[in-house]
Amino acid sequence: MKKFVFFAALFFSLVFSLDSNAQINSDRISFELGFGSALNVPTPLHIHMNGQEDIDIDSAEYDDKPLYDAPYYNWRVGLWKENKAWEIELIHHKLYLMNPTPEIDYFNISHGYNLVTLNRAWDAKGAIWRLGGGFVLAHPESRIYGKELDWSNDYLDGFYAAGPTMQATAGKRWYGWGDTFVALEAKFTASYAEVPVFDGKAYVPNLAFHAIFMIGFDWVNKKAEVGTSSYYGKDPYPAVIDPLYLARSSSI
Repeated sequence: MKKFVFFAALFFSLVFSLDSNAQINSDRISFELGFGSALNVPTPLHIHMNGQEDIDIDSAEYDDKPLYDAPYYNWRVGLWKENKAWEIELIHHKLYLMNPTPEIDYFNISHGYNLVTLNRAWDAKGAIWRLGGGFVLAHPESRIYGKELDWSNDYLDGFYAAGPTMQATAGKRWYGWGDTFVALEAKFTASYAEVPVFDGKAYVPNLAFHAIFMIGFDWVNKKAEVGTSSYYGKDPYPAVIDPLYLARSSSI
């Protein structure tokens, strides 16, 4: 609990320290929801349980099973200024160990090897690029040496702030009706997590490549256009009032 509070306080203090007047040709906030899948690179897995022999898997193989149980998804909110943005993103990534040792009945982080990040995004050369960092919010499930992890009495229902994460992303948007859009993006994430097992701990690094389909929309605060010289490259004063303005000016 103390670790979760520390990570959450640090993360959101960074978020709320950002410029609250972020704009892109006026203020624009992007809301996005995505679905996809991930390819996990084999990584070492170390499990320590008190009174038991440690378990080491040099190349732990994970499947994300994107449509099984809780599906793979992500959401993102971005505050844009011109062609750059600050974003908050959550990726509901999942890990199912596919090559367990005989001592492991199952080892999953399936209700979320969640990746919570603060991103810097920019639009350049026809694509949107992102770099982000944050923390892993993990929900582990396991039975090892016949002993199952029990989090039923846990204050956060089995969720733990487990370690750091970072991401790099390239994506492309296509706008349709109004300010709605769809997007495709490729993402690489590198993470490290320490999660509880029964009377012990598991050390779970993860490297993954993600492919995601996004849908979203932009909310533009048009009130911010008062006193500005342009709105998406347009004259903020409609042409229909120009003759009236000119008539009043000529009569002075």
